[in-house]
Formats: sequence, C-alpha cells, structure tokens
Amino acid sequence: MLSRYQISFLNTLFIQLIDEKAKGCLMIDDIRNFMKTSNVFPLEKELQLLFDRFDKDDDGMISYAEFVTGISPF
Repeated sequence: MLSRYQISFLNTLFIQLIDEKAKGCLMIDDIRNFMKTSNVFPLEKELQLLFDRFDKDDDGMISYAEFVTGISPF
C-alpha cells in the first residue's frame, strides 16, 4: 500500500508535470513531451514499449489508475 506522501507525489507527477492539459489521462505525446523536458530522448520504439506497459486496456490512453498501477512496486 502506498503512503500518503507517495500518493501525493504520484498526483503531482501525473497532474502537474505530465498531464499539462488536465485531460485526466496521458497520451503518448504527453509522455514524449515530459521526457524531452527531462532531457530523455528514447527511440520511438522504446517510447511505445513504455507507453504500452502502462496502457493495460489498450485504449491509447493511460488513466490515472493505470499510471499508479504501472508505477507502484506491487
């Protein structure tokens, strides 16, 4: 189970840093832009693999629940 601090951190990461347009979900372009601003430049194939790891229902979007599940250690 995540602590309050961890949940707060994930909320900040998801909402303020990655989901800049406040859509409530992440698209692959959101991940790409976040990585560029973090000076990380993955190959397109690597970016797609990362995105697919989180997008469990294959709808082309990462919901907050999918994000938390994908980033949580358990």
